[in-house]
Amino acid sequence: SAPLFYIGWKQPLSEADPLEEQLTGELACELLFGSSSPLYAHLYADGLIDHDFGYGFETYPGCRFLLAGGESRDPDAVAAAILAQRDLIAAEGLDEALFRRLKKAAFGSRLQNLNSMENTCVELADAYFQDFSYLEFPKAYARLDKSQVEQFIIHAFAPERSAISIVRPNRKGAAEI
Repeated sequence: SAPLFYIGWKQPLSEADPLEEQLTGELACELLFGSSSPLYAHLYADGLIDHDFGYGFETYPGCRFLLAGGESRDPDAVAAAILAQRDLIAAEGLDEALFRRLKKAAFGSRLQNLNSMENTCVELADAYFQDFSYLEFPKAYARLDKSQVEQFIIHAFAPERSAISIVRPNRKGAAEI
């Protein structure tokens, strides 16, 4: 069995629009490690991640963080590749076509989620407790631009904000932390 890992990036609290910040963070994750991203393709092809690799941007009152993880034979290589991709985006920017495609896909997914009463109720309640209107998401998506997401990636995935947790299996069958 392979080690399990999670990498987390603590985010500072901000005065930005909470809905726009949430959408920016989610889109940044899709662009950086989503299954359509160059980094995901590279990590998957090299056998560093599998189909269970997960990621997300979580916002709670007083707390914001990004996370990514799953099983990997070399979690440190995954962490280094994420940092290298962040640095590449800082130097060259995001691919315009990829940005537009993933932004449309994220918007479409959120629209489709309105078909789920449970999802909609959870989103509405979460938005209420964070003091924004969830149903304003179409306007928030319209305001999102490539440079805004690039800046988010550069600042949010800074190495000084990160920590990694690795659980390695040992030969006796018990996990070693």
